[in-house]
Amino acid sequence: MPSTVWLGMGANLLGCQRERAESVRSVFGMAALESAFLPPRSSTALGAGRDLVSTKPAAGDILDNRRSILVTIHWEDDVNNSTGGSLGVAVITGASSGIGKAFAERLASDGYDVVLVARRRDRLESVAREIEAGGASAEIIVADLALSKGLDKVEQRIRSGDVSLLVNNAGFQTYMPFVDLSIDRAQEEVTVQVTAVMRLSHAALPAMIARGEGAIINVSSLLSFSGSLNSPFMPKRSVYAATKAFVTTFSELLAAELQGKGIRVQALCPAVVRTEFHDIDGKPVLRPNVPVMEPADVVKASLAGLRQGDTVCIPALEEGGRLSAVADANRALFDAGRGAQLASRYR
Repeated sequence: MPSTVWLGMGANLLGCQRERAESVRSVFGMAALESAFLPPRSSTALGAGRDLVSTKPAAGDILDNRRSILVTIHWEDDVNNSTGGSLGVAVITGASSGIGKAFAERLASDGYDVVLVARRRDRLESVAREIEAGGASAEIIVADLALSKGLDKVEQRIRSGDVSLLVNNAGFQTYMPFVDLSIDRAQEEVTVQVTAVMRLSHAALPAMIARGEGAIINVSSLLSFSGSLNSPFMPKRSVYAATKAFVTTFSELLAAELQGKGIRVQALCPAVVRTEFHDIDGKPVLRPNVPVMEPADVVKASLAGLRQGDTVCIPALEEGGRLSAVADANRALFDAGRGAQLASRYR
């Protein structure tokens, strides 16, 4: 359902994406228009210049006192829902437990019609019943994304064109030395955590681009940054971490490609989360004193980051500047490695 977003005249404005704000500026001649996302269910702001006050004007009001202009705009918002109607369809893979289940519960509560994807029918039906008991709509797709027929089934559903939000969450860990890992199991991990992310994103994007809005959240891992970390206290993870490095890089570059098209893409990179993911034979195997985040908090951070425009979301990272430092270091390395001559140590 449409949400209401308020724009004012002055240097500090709240409530809309820059692309949409620019179109409003062209109509109303607001020379100093800037924009930002409103947090969910917050009061709005109205003011002239840098003097902003909290206000709750009636929908449709236009106020012009020669110092302030208030404009009411309606569009489909795929993150927040202040009206109680459906925000559209959200597809969540790996929705039967853990982070995927937490996403399903939160998004249904926020007003999405959810499509739940996982291998275990009994778990999916249980989650769907809980969601429907709360008054939301839940559709289930029993599919194993490691199998082509399962992936095809989910792709076909997504290509129907009504998906506003895709959460690529399905995955599993293979924490063991690579030489001990079954190569077939390794291939399944690559299929679920690389191929499926790529194919389902590709299936969702044409309709999102045509509508000019939508979002994709790809659940990655803090371990996607761990390639250079060789610690005895960290798991053997060559295949798992490599798949997550793909997810993070894919998400960053896809987000850059889609700038200006109204589509948001996020790589969600939590550390250890309290889920079945870490269990072996049904038993948790986490070491004592390892910090563990709750799935609902991971989802809360992801959706807050999506509103703020964070392409990479690390839920426990307090200092956002550390991500900028990584990007700066990568650029410096890239620039330094572009020479045409061999480095002296290789001659």
